[in-house]
Amino acid sequence: MEPSRPQEPSDMNSVFEKARQANAVELFTYEGIQNEVKNSARTKVKPNPLYTLVRVTGVVLFGTLLALFFLDPFIYPIQKTKAMRSIVYLNLYGDPADVQRLAASSLLDDQDVEALMVKDGDYRAFFPGGTAEAREVGASALAYMEEVKAMHEGNVDALTIYNRIRYYLFVPTGLRPPKYWTSLNPDASDIQPPVRGLKNILKLEKRSGQMEYTGVGAKKK
Repeated sequence: MEPSRPQEPSDMNSVFEKARQANAVELFTYEGIQNEVKNSARTKVKPNPLYTLVRVTGVVLFGTLLALFFLDPFIYPIQKTKAMRSIVYLNLYGDPADVQRLAASSLLDDQDVEALMVKDGDYRAFFPGGTAEAREVGASALAYMEEVKAMHEGNVDALTIYNRIRYYLFVPTGLRPPKYWTSLNPDASDIQPPVRGLKNILKLEKRSGQMEYTGVGAKKK
């Protein structure tokens, strides 16, 4: 009876396993390892759908939280610019009472309001719809700015559902969303008449020499 021969290594084993079992050092050659790498690259690993779903969901949620947290520094300057444009427009073409209602907001700096009230020039392109549009846009902008202020002060009753969600996500945990960034926050000097043609490039704005109020209701000398 012939003695049993040791079983040969399976073809499915790696080159390193074959070398260990057969004690064949020649399998560790460059060509052998290169073939092993090629064979491994052909092997397709099916992704775990649950892991993929969890990972994608986590990325989306994290991105949403970042957007909700850093939203105001980008929207607040836009709304403030609209409010200042409304004041200038209504001061020149509208009712002084509307101007006073917008200027009375504590969200606008006194120096900015003073500078806005003495601006003169052609600002009609700001609001093609006239004084009604300027009044509506200004009130809407100040309402947004008031709501941001209320969120920072914890006045939940004055918040819409959207900002209530933001409040409960961040403020109670000590993560207070930034209201604005100084580099993006506009002031009165940024409000200039729209440029129309090459003649107005070097002359954007006409100011009173003594910085006097020249709008609707101003006393004529």
